[in-house]
Amino acid sequence: MTDRHDDSITAFDDARPGLLGLAYRLLGSRADAEDAVQDTFLKWQRIDRAAIASAGAWLTTTCTRHCLDLLRNAHRSRVDYVGTWLPGYDAIIVGTPTRYGNMAAQMKNFLDQTGGLWSAALAGLHAEVSP
Repeated sequence: MTDRHDDSITAFDDARPGLLGLAYRLLGSRADAEDAVQDTFLKWQRIDRAAIASAGAWLTTTCTRHCLDLLRNAHRSRVDYVGTWLPGYDAIIVGTPTRYGNMAAQMKNFLDQTGGLWSAALAGLHAEVSP
């Protein structure tokens, strides 16, 4: 039993760098990729590996399917967003910024309207980029 367990760990460890690269390319985030690889490992530990002909193929397929499920769920949560949108968001993207000065002024106005939490930091940025 121990040798079989060690073989399964070795098979996973051998595939791990490739799985991490695959998950990163699909998900675009190292943290999400590491989570997907960890979930694949947990599933790998729960299954009966005697019926698997190729550990690498099974791990790659499982990790890919898990990543695609995560992407579908993330897309669904973005599409089905029911909360309120930020007020004044259109003010940030309207207009053509020139050398970032216009964009900084629009951002400052937006932050002033929403409580001004970062207005002091943005005022310094605006002073640096204003002509």
